[in-house]
Amino acid sequence: MITANFAHLRAAKHRFESFAAPLSKLILEFDAILLLAIKIRTTRNGSDMKNALVFLDTISEQILVMLGMMADCADECLVLLRYFDDESADASQIGKKIEDFLLKMHTLFVEGKVVSTHGHTRLILDYLQRPRTFFGTA
Repeated sequence: MITANFAHLRAAKHRFESFAAPLSKLILEFDAILLLAIKIRTTRNGSDMKNALVFLDTISEQILVMLGMMADCADECLVLLRYFDDESADASQIGKKIEDFLLKMHTLFVEGKVVSTHGHTRLILDYLQRPRTFFGTA
């Protein structure tokens, strides 16, 4: 049973966080997104139907894994951005925070720990290991 409930997947170009949240929702609630795309494809017409069809024709295991990696990267970027957004942040720690961020990026994406560390990538890899069957009409 799909229990996802969210109002939108919109993003504001001027706010990085507004892109990270829909990406995270896509990974965390992929079954709901997939079923919604199928329903739109079968019940609507015009641009909604065409967009759903493009999504359904394009999405693949490889793309899902890349989206998971992008969501993990976005999460790490948000941690750093939130530090800088805090007016009480200690300016003497800026170098250390950036160094920590770069080390985390290296660990995740150069050393390949992103596939074993708990995060969006690991979630989508686990998701892809489980068979899915959808019944009923969209």
